[in-house]
Amino acid sequence: MPDSPPAPQPVAPPGAIDCRILLVDPDGEARQALEQSLASSGRYQVHVAHDADGAVYLLGHTLIDLVIADVDAGLEQAFGLLRRLRREPRWRTLPVFFVGASGDAPRRVSAFQQGVDDVLAKPVSVPELMARIDALMRRVRLARSKWRGRRYELAGNFRGLAFSDLLTILENGQRSGMLSILTRRGGGALFFEDGRIRHATFATLQGPDAVYRLFAEAEGEFEFLSGRSEQEVPQTIFGSPTGLMLEAARRLDQYGGPSEAPSDCAPELRFQAALEQRQRTSAEDVRTLAEALSDPFNLGELALLRAEELDSFLSEVHAPGALQLLLVAPLEAGVLALSALAAPLSEGQVSKCLSRSARALTFSFAAGAERVLELLLVDPDEPYEAFGERWPPVDAMIFAPSGGDWLSLSISSRVALSALIARCQPQLVHSLGNQNLTAAISEVLLQSSPSSELINDPTLINDPDCDFRAVIVSALEALEQHLSAAERLARPA
Repeated sequence: MPDSPPAPQPVAPPGAIDCRILLVDPDGEARQALEQSLASSGRYQVHVAHDADGAVYLLGHTLIDLVIADVDAGLEQAFGLLRRLRREPRWRTLPVFFVGASGDAPRRVSAFQQGVDDVLAKPVSVPELMARIDALMRRVRLARSKWRGRRYELAGNFRGLAFSDLLTILENGQRSGMLSILTRRGGGALFFEDGRIRHATFATLQGPDAVYRLFAEAEGEFEFLSGRSEQEVPQTIFGSPTGLMLEAARRLDQYGGPSEAPSDCAPELRFQAALEQRQRTSAEDVRTLAEALSDPFNLGELALLRAEELDSFLSEVHAPGALQLLLVAPLEAGVLALSALAAPLSEGQVSKCLSRSARALTFSFAAGAERVLELLLVDPDEPYEAFGERWPPVDAMIFAPSGGDWLSLSISSRVALSALIARCQPQLVHSLGNQNLTAAISEVLLQSSPSSELINDPTLINDPDCDFRAVIVSALEALEQHLSAAERLARPA
């Protein structure tokens, strides 16, 4: 039988309760000991359940911020509960901690792959558990404050508001801002000025073709952020939204779909030239870099690029043997991770790296005269800030959003990052995070870069135990295998 709801607890003063916790453990004695330890702090409201059914019952009637489930006392119960929570939309992002399984690495890996947020070894250190809970709740509050501070005025799904109706609303209202769109086939953005579309992107398309293709999308999420763009937005569209809708309808009648008609916009010559001229790094180059980087005494260099330096870097066709990586991670976590691989930075340099005025942070590592690893750090919340529309082709990408969860990102960030993957065409993507992140990137790659390889690591970049040198080496080793297989196929029989 499901556990009955607990007796009403005294109402704490406003702000006294930091987190509402649900403990799931069939061992009543252990459960009671942990419950008393947490509740005695006065900062946690603790509910208890004997099994998964009781937990689900309580979750349906009680506001819960975090679930802590014992694995050792009920392995199947804990994993069954985790799967139920991750399938249910209203509980999909609810943090889940597992307690136990300290000596079973495969079990811990399986837990992370299925979406658990943390695993704590027994015996549980209550101060450490409280510190982890507090750190998690700080991240949750920060994410919520960012969301509350967003100035979007219109958001929804094409199933409730068709793309054509959405354009009509923005045109008639003479709105200015960015319309971010995410569909199963890719992401895009439309930039409006006084109700007219100045520029549009969708997957690998831009200009009018991007708008025409969006008319073929029956489902998709959208979000409109009002205000003038702070970045320089090129003008690729000169007609009115009504004119674009009429042309899309004409193409639908004549060609059977908006995307089937011949393209009317000029190709992106510079990007295509860079993509075609770039000489792919060989498996031997990657192997040499991986071996050199695996030595903890070998250090690279960190540098901030000014605007003109970044422009030069993005337009440059790099020499053979130079390996380009993109690190998509929160600035603070990314700077700290890269600092461990380079000469120590002063406080002033770190502060400068985290400044919004900084255009880009690069990490360079050399293995000999000709083999160089070049890595750029990009903030997942503002990828347009560094690149605009000039994203370069790269060899590999390390994807490490805050909390390791794709769903923690805003719609506009997911749109921009989907487009980033499509434009950069990485040969390999190494994701640091949970199953949601891996599934989302896999779907993006399937649509925009099907030849790319995806590997996953449940380690979080902001985890104190994360060895970022090992993360890069692991990515390089996977890239080497990918290139070796491609080279074998390319050899004449």
